[in-house]
Amino acid sequence: MQAEEVSIIEQGALAHRNLEDIISAQYNVVANYFIIAKGLTECQEMSWWKVLGDDSFNAFLGRPELGFKRSWAYELIKIYKLYVQRLGVSAEDFIHIGPTKLLKMASVVEQDKERWLGDAKALSVSDLDIEIQGAASGVNLSPPTSVPSPPTACVNGCRGDVDRHHFPVGRSSSSDEKGDWTIPLCRKCHTEYHQEPKEWTWTYRKNWMRNLVNRGE
Repeated sequence: MQAEEVSIIEQGALAHRNLEDIISAQYNVVANYFIIAKGLTECQEMSWWKVLGDDSFNAFLGRPELGFKRSWAYELIKIYKLYVQRLGVSAEDFIHIGPTKLLKMASVVEQDKERWLGDAKALSVSDLDIEIQGAASGVNLSPPTSVPSPPTACVNGCRGDVDRHHFPVGRSSSSDEKGDWTIPLCRKCHTEYHQEPKEWTWTYRKNWMRNLVNRGE
């Protein structure tokens, strides 16, 4: 194996480790947001702020030990009431999707809960934005990311159409980027990656590393 190929594999391993650290930290951040959203909602609904001696719920939010922006606190309450209390979304799904995506699709999620929850898990924020805009306007705005196979095949050897997936650096997808750091994934593998990126990356590390090493052959 040539030195350049070894370097690419080492870069891939380091990039994977970096991605793993980011995903782990992000999960912890969002898990805490769920706890905060639940606590704020209960405080508001049960009027715990009165028991604590605050003049109002807004006064409670202004406590220096909390340091919340009121707008963010109310957004967390909004998505907790909508997704957990009204739609019965589990804590696991709430954390998996995250408050940013949950807020973005709050206006459309009740049209088809399962479809939108699935999209939120599988798509990047930017691609989810496109889907939401399309739903609002009644027009399909999805970018043409699909390319035929062959000549490009999924790194796992799967058959069928594939998408160009930005990997392993985790940037948002772009339909016109040349992309030295993209790998071809079939729709099934692409969805599985977004559902469990950490596990998928580790399980198929040899496949995507080999794809990057052989690029251009």
